[in-house]
Amino acid sequence: MRISDNLKAQKAQLIRLAQGVLLGLIVFFAADRGLDAVLMRGLDRYFGLETEDTVLLVGHSHVVLGIDRVRLERDLGTPVSKYARAGAQLEDRILMARHYGTLHPDGPRAIVFGVDGHMFSPRGLSSNAHRLFYPHMGDEIVDAYLRDHALSWQEYVTRQVVHLARYNDVLLNVARRGLSGDWSSGVGGRFDPERLAREAELGETRPIAIDAAQVAQFDAFLAEADAKGWPVILTFVPTTEAWNALEPDTFTEVLTLLKGFADTYESVQFLDLRDPWSSQYDLFADPIHLNAKGQRLVTEDLATRLAPLLPEGQ
Repeated sequence: MRISDNLKAQKAQLIRLAQGVLLGLIVFFAADRGLDAVLMRGLDRYFGLETEDTVLLVGHSHVVLGIDRVRLERDLGTPVSKYARAGAQLEDRILMARHYGTLHPDGPRAIVFGVDGHMFSPRGLSSNAHRLFYPHMGDEIVDAYLRDHALSWQEYVTRQVVHLARYNDVLLNVARRGLSGDWSSGVGGRFDPERLAREAELGETRPIAIDAAQVAQFDAFLAEADAKGWPVILTFVPTTEAWNALEPDTFTEVLTLLKGFADTYESVQFLDLRDPWSSQYDLFADPIHLNAKGQRLVTEDLATRLAPLLPEGQ
């Protein structure tokens, strides 16, 4: 075979290889974008991000396990969205409220913002909570947050290019539940006060801290919400009396701060659901989370107390 014929054969092989690679990439990215669109639909449906003029529940695991969205929506007779994530820091919760606001310029009907004694503690929840926001990195406000919180540029860029890399097991499960219409979130179990006492004696409980930067950040968010006309109801989802009593002075100081925000801003109210539930230990799965029975009773109580606080629908 002549050299020219050999070169032509090699060129043809390279062209076929390039075409195969190109076709593979097209199929891969088409599948990547297609599956991402389906999963995003599930996430948005689960969190209620597609719902306008909604009562928006915002929080971390206390709200996830403590409030039954379906029951609350039924009892209030108005749309309810539960944009809550286990492990969400205060900054994350503020982002969730703002994120909904960017999707719906008229804002929510009201924001039910879950609060607790550790509201302003700077550490203690997941340091990787930012990864739960990657599916929405196409939204400008979320993207800016992720650029600041990504652990490396490789983490961020990989998820920009490959959309399915944005999902972990938690997000896949949430998307599945959204697609199937499964909003159940109750858990079993019963709180053991003796175990909490032992952990407290050994110094294994999470201490309450009041971080000035966290307080200022929350104050700025409430001022923003007040300026936009977003009613915010600071809602203390019950934690056990034993847990609340571990650091009574600091706990009281947190409550004073929360009540002070309600006094400062016309659109902010404080709703304390602790009484009568915090002393009924059979309603808790652990010191800080309601079990399924507690969730049902507290949700019914929340609906009753919340209804007169809500503004008229748009």
